[in-house]
Amino acid sequence: MRISALLLLLIGIYMSACVSKNKNSDLMKSDEFSWLEEVEGDRALKWVDAQNQKSLEFLKSDPRFPETQKSIEKILADKNRIPFPTIAGPMIYNHWTDEKNPRGLWRRCTLQEYKKAKPNWEIVIDVDQLGKAENVSWVFKGAQLLPPDYKRALVSLSRGGKDAREIREFDLEKKTFIKEGFFIPEAKSDVAWIDENTLHVGTDFGPATMTKSGYPRIVKIWKRGQPLTEAKLLFEGNENDVGVNSFNIFRPEKNYTFVTRSLNFFESQIYYLKKSDELVLLPIPKKADINGVLNEKIYFSIHEDWQDGKQRFTSGSLLQFDLKEFLKNGKTESQLIFQPDKRSSLNNVVVTRTKVWLEISRNVNSSVLELNRDLTLRRLSLPKIGQLQLLLEVSLTIKFLFFIQIFWFHRHFIFRTNKEFKN
Repeated sequence: MRISALLLLLIGIYMSACVSKNKNSDLMKSDEFSWLEEVEGDRALKWVDAQNQKSLEFLKSDPRFPETQKSIEKILADKNRIPFPTIAGPMIYNHWTDEKNPRGLWRRCTLQEYKKAKPNWEIVIDVDQLGKAENVSWVFKGAQLLPPDYKRALVSLSRGGKDAREIREFDLEKKTFIKEGFFIPEAKSDVAWIDENTLHVGTDFGPATMTKSGYPRIVKIWKRGQPLTEAKLLFEGNENDVGVNSFNIFRPEKNYTFVTRSLNFFESQIYYLKKSDELVLLPIPKKADINGVLNEKIYFSIHEDWQDGKQRFTSGSLLQFDLKEFLKNGKTESQLIFQPDKRSSLNNVVVTRTKVWLEISRNVNSSVLELNRDLTLRRLSLPKIGQLQLLLEVSLTIKFLFFIQIFWFHRHFIFRTNKEFKN
């Protein structure tokens, strides 16, 4: 009787799977837009272009369109807007666009110069001139600068602004691209500095190396002087994942390298690189972000309620766990740093050389909290007007430095402090 029952159960499971498969197949056949699943397909791209043209014609049919367009262009080219700063060692970097430089100037100046009403900027890359010289409509897609000396950068350039980009190594002292340096051909790539001679790269290495979403499915270790085709495999995801990528947190004491496998647009698995090629899955929920590392403690924020052993944490909380203990014992308990209530939320976390800072919003007003050694939080005395935003993480060469942007009646201000807080 038991064998017969088991046999019937197996037959039932098999028949159910067949029916489900046929249903899915029939669904795909009945879906007249299933060809849109090919995100890079010619038919799909032509359809998108046609829909964009319809939308543009509809917008232009509104008599307010010309005036609105001019107003937006005026705002985008406003010479009085704040040059958004990025700290790299003793320098401030900024990408600036205006009427004369529609593709922009990637430029820099010292911190003292930046404080002036009209800083004397040094041009690093004139993107418009680069495009003319190479006869390509280049769009600047950002640059990754290598700490702690910031002599090298990985510059991303896109043809016409599309997702695919070309990545070139750049000498920040000579202000030139390095002829025999790292170079990644045009693709939807992801790259991370590991050290001066090593990159983690996800790109189109050929068949089965990209996901169905069109992003890297694998991460490889690429050494200087080595052909990209000979880079060593570090991690491989699934073709149904959104994508995989690597990122490196540079600290004065050591670097911490991670690999993220994005299962979908909301969930991911994050791995820590224990050795040069050994990855360990971190004990955090799938809806979580790594915010930083300090004193071998990993700080992470969660975006779902999470049961960790006997502890239950609320979505939106900031937690930490002991990385050294986890690697030694294979388990560890997370500690609560901040938990939001009905009127508050965690907006941002900045981990500097010696401190952890939290940007909190309560009743639409912001505040900045300093994490003490005993895990208590101390509120900083800052202007209580509008929204505060921590813009920058500290440079490894500066004890403590951050900028705050205040949105108040559409006016933007930046305040700076370099006060050192004793540990």
